[in-house]
Amino acid sequence: MTEVTQKHPKVLLFSIMFGFGLLAFAGVLVGTSNSSDYQVGLRGTEARRLFWGNYSNMTDNRTIANMSASSSSGPSASLTSSEGSLESFNSLDSMSSGSSGSLKHHLKSAYVTYQGLAAGTQWAITITLMLIYSCIYKTKVVDKITPMVHQPPTGKDQFEFGLCDCVTDPQVCCNVLFCHYVRIAHTNAVSGVCDFWETFCCMFLASFCVCGPLCLNVYFRIHIKDHMGIQDNCFADFCLAFFCLPCVAGQQAMAVDEVLGWKFKCPCNIEHVSASGGYGRAATY
Repeated sequence: MTEVTQKHPKVLLFSIMFGFGLLAFAGVLVGTSNSSDYQVGLRGTEARRLFWGNYSNMTDNRTIANMSASSSSGPSASLTSSEGSLESFNSLDSMSSGSSGSLKHHLKSAYVTYQGLAAGTQWAITITLMLIYSCIYKTKVVDKITPMVHQPPTGKDQFEFGLCDCVTDPQVCCNVLFCHYVRIAHTNAVSGVCDFWETFCCMFLASFCVCGPLCLNVYFRIHIKDHMGIQDNCFADFCLAFFCLPCVAGQQAMAVDEVLGWKFKCPCNIEHVSASGGYGRAATY
């Protein structure tokens, strides 16, 4: 493979990372704007609450004064005062109902904001744990493996392992099911396609798009096949990636591990196996 071809994937990956990073930054700006609007709404609610409290006190004082005047002026004045008090209470009831509707609206906004903060906290904790596991995984697994050299052409267009063969090995199955981004980064690093952290960051940023990880893995899969001397089939690889990303990641992982003579052990360990392979297939590349 020429030097230009080797550098091309990194340029493309950094472009993808930059694009998804802009999308993530835009999302943060939108969230900040919504939070500011919510704070303004809270201040408006507090101001209205003070206004209606003062108005209620003034209405009560006026009602007491009217009742005192009616007791000293006779029946006709009492009737007039009663009608005025009734109108005041009706007006107050209508304004109170409007204030209640506004309060319900802000309570709903507060609930939505609370749900957003809870989801954001859970997301931050998940990402932190994933980064910690990724650092340990890279040190104890990936850094111990010598990257694969470029293999000669084999004349095949598919891997030795089937799409669902990863279910035959529970440890690989768990690895690709719960940490498929880490496993894809591992496979790319040891096959010489892309560095571990570059792959991990690209897959994470691509997850902000609905089909981002699937499309990106098609790109990785084509280059893994090229390094292993397997002919690529872009249409088939694209369809398989949309079928089940963990299954595709497991197929690629088992094929690369078989060639290199390693077998993964949960949670962060590897075992060197004989040349006959560690997953029950001969390393024929």
